[in-house]
Amino acid sequence: MGSKRLKAIAVGGKIKVDVANNEKLRESIVVAREHIAGHMMTPAYREYGTNMWMDFGMRLGDVPARYFTRNTFPAKN
Repeated sequence: MGSKRLKAIAVGGKIKVDVANNEKLRESIVVAREHIAGHMMTPAYREYGTNMWMDFGMRLGDVPARYFTRNTFPAKN
């Protein structure tokens, strides 16, 4: 998909999708929510949002900027 420069996949419609194992899905959701709630960064994300990541992400080169052509924003602060 990367060689075709695929940027996203959009799905829409009104047809309900059947889950193969509904109980397993619910268990996975519970586990995921527990991990998120118990993570040490969750309170900081609730307080500051995604912008908390920007400075650290730019230092790591992990911030998509200018339509994913750069990995930092041209700002000083």
